[in-house]
Amino acid sequence: MNLHELPMILFTVIAQMSVGTFVALGVMELVIGCRADQHTVRRLYEPVLYAIGPALVLGLAVSMLHMNDVTNVLNVVRNWESSWLSREILFGIAFAALGFAFALTQWFQWSTQRVRGILGVVTAIVGLGLVWSMAQIYSSLEPCRPGTPPSWRSTSSGRPSSSGRSPWAAPSCSPLLCGAATRLP
Repeated sequence: MNLHELPMILFTVIAQMSVGTFVALGVMELVIGCRADQHTVRRLYEPVLYAIGPALVLGLAVSMLHMNDVTNVLNVVRNWESSWLSREILFGIAFAALGFAFALTQWFQWSTQRVRGILGVVTAIVGLGLVWSMAQIYSSLEPCRPGTPPSWRSTSSGRPSSSGRSPWAAPSCSPLLCGAATRLP
């Protein structure tokens, strides 16, 4: 494995894990919130909620190591209208910022439960946008060997090659898998 790709592998795994955990916590809060008191629900999901932020920030920080010159970070997002990579960075930063705001409102019990819930839903949607943009990056990649279809476009990846692009392709095509699949003899 090329160690130059390790920061992107870590970012991809950590970011998708953070989004999935945030969405799962939201669903858990809805389901358990109907059956238990609010104090029990908060004791269950808040420790996990507060772990998502530092993990995502770590993933974002590690992803900057993928660039040869860290001072070019701001130049990367200039092409957001046409570049899925730029959109991925913007979605990642937006998810981190909204997640931080949501965690603060939960911690200090700012505003009403309804407003905090709306902020949580918006944060989850932005997080799913992050996963979608990651899927689009790998969906638009071409293999190293011409004439060979990328492994993530096969029916075994959970996304038939004849269908439209799907965010479900992202978990099945991490950079590690995609890099390994395109380098096979």
